[in-house]
Amino acid sequence: MAMNRCEPCGKFVSFEAVEPDDQGTEISVAGAYGSDGESFNDIQVTGTVRVVLQCADCGQDLAETEIEFDFESTFNHEAGCEIDPESSDDVTSEEVEYEFAEGSEGKGRRPKRFYGAGASVNVTCGLCEASNTFTDEQLTQASHFEPSQ
Repeated sequence: MAMNRCEPCGKFVSFEAVEPDDQGTEISVAGAYGSDGESFNDIQVTGTVRVVLQCADCGQDLAETEIEFDFESTFNHEAGCEIDPESSDDVTSEEVEYEFAEGSEGKGRRPKRFYGAGASVNVTCGLCEASNTFTDEQLTQASHFEPSQ
C-alpha cells in the first residue's frame, strides 16, 4: 500500500497536518556559574513525540513515526544575577510545546518531503527575570514513516 493512498477514499490524497502527540518530555536545568561572574544554566530537553499523517479528505490516519528530541542550550542571566550555583530552584521552565513541521528537498516532479515536529520551551529566572525561548526542529523523510494500523 502506498503511504498516501487512502483506502476509505479510494484514491491518493494529500496529507493533513496533525499536532504532534507528546509521548514524554523531560527538561533538566543544571546549576552553574560563570568564572567571569556572569550567571548561566545549562538547559537540556529530551522527549519523544508521535507524528501522524492523516488523509486531508477524511481524516483517516495513514502513516506515523516517533521522533526523538535531545537538545541543550545555555540560559544566560542578566548581568549581576547571583543565582546559587548549587541550585536551579530559581530557574523555571514552561511545558515544552510541540507543533507540526514540514519541509522539502529538491525540485521538479518528485521532491523529497519531510514531516516532523518543532519544539519550544520558555525558561525564566525568578531573580533577574531573564527569559529565553529555546527551540529545535526534527524532520523525517515521508518514506520513513510506517503505515498506520
